[in-house]
Amino acid sequence: MRLAAEHEKRSADAQSLELKAKFLEVAAQYRELALQLDDPEKWRANLIESSEAKQKQATSL
Repeated sequence: MRLAAEHEKRSADAQSLELKAKFLEVAAQYRELALQLDDPEKWRANLIESSEAKQKQATSL
């Protein structure tokens, strides 16, 4: 989570919108990895739930 926080700070300090977005993307990836390492079962359940929600949304269009 520390690496995610560092990238969020870098995003806040960045001048370019493209660079801000990239830092936030990397921060989100670090957060996701931290959650996966902290509680793999909960992370897996959230992943499955998210995947099912996306499938339902795609079929309702």
